[in-house]
Amino acid sequence: MKKRSGVILLVAIFLGISTSVGFYSYSSYADEQDYQAQVARERKEADLLFVEHLILKTSKHKRITAAELATLTRGDRIGTVTQLEVDQLTDLQELVPGTYKMNLTIQMPSNVVIHRSANVSVIDDVAPIITVAKELVVESGVAFPLEAVTASDDTGGKLAPANLTIKGYDRQKVGEQKVMIEARDQAGNLATKQVIVTVMEKTPNAPAVEAKTDQDTQRTSEETATAKETETTTTASTDEAGAPAKVEESTASKAIATTESSVSASQWQNDGNSGLAQEVSSESVEESAAEPPTSESEATTATPASSEEKVGSRPESTVVASSLQFAGVSIPFVQSQGVGAAPATGAGAWLGTGNTTDGAPTHFIGHNPGDFSAVMSLGVGAVITVTDGNGNARSYTVYEVIDVTDDGYNNNDLTDDVYPRMLDAGGERISLQTCITDTVNRCVLAR
Repeated sequence: MKKRSGVILLVAIFLGISTSVGFYSYSSYADEQDYQAQVARERKEADLLFVEHLILKTSKHKRITAAELATLTRGDRIGTVTQLEVDQLTDLQELVPGTYKMNLTIQMPSNVVIHRSANVSVIDDVAPIITVAKELVVESGVAFPLEAVTASDDTGGKLAPANLTIKGYDRQKVGEQKVMIEARDQAGNLATKQVIVTVMEKTPNAPAVEAKTDQDTQRTSEETATAKETETTTTASTDEAGAPAKVEESTASKAIATTESSVSASQWQNDGNSGLAQEVSSESVEESAAEPPTSESEATTATPASSEEKVGSRPESTVVASSLQFAGVSIPFVQSQGVGAAPATGAGAWLGTGNTTDGAPTHFIGHNPGDFSAVMSLGVGAVITVTDGNGNARSYTVYEVIDVTDDGYNNNDLTDDVYPRMLDAGGERISLQTCITDTVNRCVLAR
């Protein structure tokens, strides 16, 4: 009986131990299942919460911190952000426009560590600020004073003149004008400002008038001296030999006096003999008009010639200042810095002055149809000659011909920004622009 009771006790102990082990195993399995389910839930929640594409606008943020970036991507809602990496973290925090890749390491509540990546785009949506001098007063015929205008961008600093557009300015219209100034930054944000420009009558060039007066006074003095010498000679001849002697001596005296004066005034001429002969004949015509010819000899001396106004005057140069020569045409240009449209005739120096020796670029604009139609015939290798306002001529060779939108992009590749290499690049070079349509322009670059 005792033996059977011992066996039963052993069986009971074995069953108890087995039951305990089984229950523990089941409990551990259940815990593992619950843990895996928790991890799955957290991963799913992470996928739903995390912002993979983040856009930051400069109008809403001035600067951003790493903690704010973690919050904006909702990484801190998934778990604890233990690490954040950005190749150009400083630029991103300073909100320099561009696209950045951000990598985050996040420890979830289940202690599982996950990695997430986000693309952050910083967009400049703030228009430039235009400031203008208090009073804008210019003389008639003078280009709009761009130097009095400043346009500043919150991300790019001061804008170049090429980013400014002037609308409604007429340099020939005297009086007050309402002019619209437009400034566009690299992001395409547009700012406008209306100003009043006062165009005054052009002040006469006093030094030039005085110089002319001095020249006329000198000429008058020479003529008076010649007339007095002639009068003296005529009186003496009348007393000694009568009328025939008067004619001969008077004519000789006039020829000598005129020759001396003419040689002095025409020393700069290339053809001294022909210039001298022309001046002698001119002088003789004027003086003989006061006395009727008394002999065949005098009539011959008084043969009409060129006007006295040509005495001592410089012949006109064959070089035309401020002009462009290409494709068999010659086109004059004026200063048109930053105007909203090309001049009605000829061409305008929209950026730069056309100076061929200053080592700086000049951008010319003109109408097509119009005086700039020949620009459409230019190709790479064509030659364009510029004669600046000082008469200095320089030839440039075309190295690029491109069709450009009004916004400055290659019409055949809108990712190609043409403005930097056409307007901003330095060096002694030129570019020509004319319309193809209302929105597309033919641009020719030469150096």
